[in-house]
Amino acid sequence: MAYTKLTLLAVAAALSLAQGSPLPGYGGVVVDAGLAGAAQSYSRISVPLAAAPAVASYAAPAVASYAAPAVASYAPAVASYAAPAVTTYAAPAIASYAAPAVAYSKVAEPEIIAYPRYAFKYGVQDGKTGDVKDQAEERDGDVVKGEYSLLQPDGRKRVVSYVSDKVNGFNAVVSYSGEAVYPQVVKVAPVQVTPIQVVPKVASYGSVLSSAY
Repeated sequence: MAYTKLTLLAVAAALSLAQGSPLPGYGGVVVDAGLAGAAQSYSRISVPLAAAPAVASYAAPAVASYAAPAVASYAPAVASYAAPAVTTYAAPAIASYAAPAVAYSKVAEPEIIAYPRYAFKYGVQDGKTGDVKDQAEERDGDVVKGEYSLLQPDGRKRVVSYVSDKVNGFNAVVSYSGEAVYPQVVKVAPVQVTPIQVVPKVASYGSVLSSAY
């Protein structure tokens, strides 16, 4: 509201100056009657003339633009070192020494052989099976003598005497004692077999059919 009043007063002063009508008591101008209705009770208000204050215009301060400082990039130089040369050492040659050949002279020792001498004898008398036999043998050095006998199935007794030595080898003499007894052969008369004739019965188809009907 205060702003509106000040505006009307400023307009009235401007019109008074334009028409040359001073305002009474203030050396100003009188507001035109045409504006009396608009101004109403404010037509007699005198407004002192005062120059409008000079408005200082200030330019916006210049904004200093600062560029981002250049970042220095330092790429450190990587020192490359070659791998040290590895020295290879060959294994030392191992000298192989052959065992010295030792010559041993074998002393021939006499082989000790016991003097061969033995003697044995046995006999069998089995009445159930008829096994009857015996043997006797003895050795003296390189000479072997012995005798064995057995009862044969024909009833005779067979006796074998033998001698063996290093010069003549093995020699045997066979002798028999007793009489040979052979079992008698019993002749059996042949059995007369009478054949029996069997006549098979054959069924007649006519009789079978007649009996069926």
